[in-house]
Amino acid sequence: MFAGAGLWRRRTGFALGGVIGVAMMTAHGEALAASPKCAAPPVRELRSLMLTPGREFAANSYLYRDLSTDVPKDAHSELWIKSLLRQIGNHYGVVSVNIDSYAPPIFIADRENPTVRVGGRIEALGKNPGYFEPTPEGYKFGTTATGLAMLGGLITIAEQRAGIVDHAIHMALPETRRGHWAWPAQRSDGDEDDPDAIPQGATFRLPHELNLDQIDMDPYARMLARAVQKHGLVVRDTAGAVVLYAENPLACGAGDPYTGVGGILGWPGGRETEECYPDSNHRLRGFPWDRLEAVRATMQP
Repeated sequence: MFAGAGLWRRRTGFALGGVIGVAMMTAHGEALAASPKCAAPPVRELRSLMLTPGREFAANSYLYRDLSTDVPKDAHSELWIKSLLRQIGNHYGVVSVNIDSYAPPIFIADRENPTVRVGGRIEALGKNPGYFEPTPEGYKFGTTATGLAMLGGLITIAEQRAGIVDHAIHMALPETRRGHWAWPAQRSDGDEDDPDAIPQGATFRLPHELNLDQIDMDPYARMLARAVQKHGLVVRDTAGAVVLYAENPLACGAGDPYTGVGGILGWPGGRETEECYPDSNHRLRGFPWDRLEAVRATMQP
């Protein structure tokens, strides 16, 4: 699956059965505070959700695993971090959060809403491990290259409004290993024959002893850094750049929750300004990419 860093609207998505309420909260007090040229967003209700263990995927899913304790590093960690930094430099020089192009909206359907199956269907979502498990016949479903559920590592609008992401985040890379992958990935579309290439499914974290509050970082970047430090950054797909994925606002109705007046990214008066773009030169400024480390990978096959 190809993904890029542009911001044109791609109307794709998936549906979740049932009505899910959204509770707004503010965490750490500054997570989405204003950058110097970006206005602080007010909290307001949207038809989005905050991922909750046992409701959106099993409580013991890789998505909620605590990596801040005694999870060992992988022996390839230094090589993989060098590769990641090289890929960032060679592909536009920035990491971006896809909020529109190549990012899925969330449609929360009630029992009366007609639904269409796209890529696959997950029954008993609260017990699912966060990926499409192979059928007894060996078929593997899901729209991502790895079979990881899109929703699992998505940064939702409700989470960004609240200022806290309490689960693993998905990412995509231009160069990943061919024919081998790491759990939780179920497959791969990697194209690199180098045995030291980063496998899809690889998980990165920030060291637990790293004090994020002492790093000069945009508040939006710090919000994501806290999630990566605790739950990790998981390689989900191949892409044309190094990207993360946030909820597409397509299902939110009138008014863009990212770029509208009072939006998440803080565009002053809803007017576009480069300083508020969700990339590592702007709202991801200061994220310590060079301090990442890879946790021990369980390789397949």
